[in-house]
Amino acid sequence: MKINNYQDICSTYFMFTALIFYFEILFLSLCSLGDVLKRL
Repeated sequence: MKINNYQDICSTYFMFTALIFYFEILFLSLCSLGDVLKRL
């Protein structure tokens, strides 16, 4: 399989990285929310 479209690879990689970043932020906010609820 030969890939000629370099921009397509970049956009796919960027989308994948953004997805991982989004889930990481979501996970961290859930953890901090749990800590706040435990302190109440």
